[in-house]
Amino acid sequence: MTKKLLNVFLCLMAFPLFLSFAECGETNFGQVRGISSSFAATNANVRGVVSCEGKGVPGVEVSDGYEVTLTDSEGRYSLNSKKQNGYVFISVPSGYEVACKGSQPVFFQYLTRPINDTEEKNFSLNHVDHHHYYLLCFSDTHLAARNNDTLIFDHVFVPDINATIERLKAGGARVYGIALGDLTWDLYWYKNHFSLKDYLQHVNKIHCPIFNVMGNHDNDPYAAANLADGTDADWNAAKSFKQIVGPSYYSFNLGKTHYVVLDDIQYLNDGGAQGKIGKRNYNNRIVQAQMEWLEKDLATVSDKNAPLVIAMHIPLYGVPQLVGQQQKDHYSLDGDNAKALKKELSGFSNVHILSGHIHQSYNVTCDAHLFEHNTPAVCATWWWTSKDGYANNMICKDGTPAGYGIYDFDG
Repeated sequence: MTKKLLNVFLCLMAFPLFLSFAECGETNFGQVRGISSSFAATNANVRGVVSCEGKGVPGVEVSDGYEVTLTDSEGRYSLNSKKQNGYVFISVPSGYEVACKGSQPVFFQYLTRPINDTEEKNFSLNHVDHHHYYLLCFSDTHLAARNNDTLIFDHVFVPDINATIERLKAGGARVYGIALGDLTWDLYWYKNHFSLKDYLQHVNKIHCPIFNVMGNHDNDPYAAANLADGTDADWNAAKSFKQIVGPSYYSFNLGKTHYVVLDDIQYLNDGGAQGKIGKRNYNNRIVQAQMEWLEKDLATVSDKNAPLVIAMHIPLYGVPQLVGQQQKDHYSLDGDNAKALKKELSGFSNVHILSGHIHQSYNVTCDAHLFEHNTPAVCATWWWTSKDGYANNMICKDGTPAGYGIYDFDG
């Protein structure tokens, strides 16, 4: 079965989507209105240095998910953080990489001391040339220890994508990956004892850095609001992701392109409690605190004509519909939230959104400056058609082959 399925899957995986961006002007990090770059911030409780080969790197964005600052001329930074998220991260600047743990880029560090204690968190960068690079984009792996999913992932998907990585690297380009959410399946975290830690063991077999996006199925299904500390179910449901995978929203830079990863699920989980799986219901929206961070993050980008890529699980737009002879587009995010996001992006002339969630493949170009690419699912129909005794193929709901997109960035 495995060999036969392997041949079928390899055939279906072969649908590279190439996207080339023209070279744009340099992104200049420095003093940005509303964003500090001073090391001597009053009451700072998180400090450190961002360096490369022993020298400080100026103008690097550092954040705790709320506050945003830039490193000074010597690579030093300081934050007055409430330490809500429990970590600090950098927006890896263009021309650099961070080390990886497995395939996971280590661009963040956890904060472990009380809020009144000052913590020192330093970051080390490595010089790279990623003027020309490839981005491998995949979504909805839904690993849950069911329907032969880990077997097919390890012995079919991973060898296929690794062969693609080696082929692209052979041409001299660097290769990166992004997993667009629903990495796991919340329903089976406790039932099958398979959660985010297990996902990492499998995705770490991929031979390039993988940036992760949080999906609706990557929330803790036991989560509920905590009246004692005032936190809601969405906040508590995301704790596992933050503690195991890393920040649920962040940014980084490759070549001339600024990337922003967003968590666009407001998890409600009605009826959830410790030991009890809730309804796992949610709103399709980016919460306000994250929107405020996004505004600060985008303020650090000086070249508004350079490509801006937003990676999120739930699409901005739903599947396009044909009404008569006209294509009718509609929002997948809650309408007011979609409009708020578009307002934040309106100052940029070349915006691309990478999304998943739908288990189909489509593109939307409603606006001259904004293009959405929805990516089909690696698991196709939740690993059903590939299960022993079934169809021995990998086909998504709309007939699209399971697979991944290959984006070619030059400049």
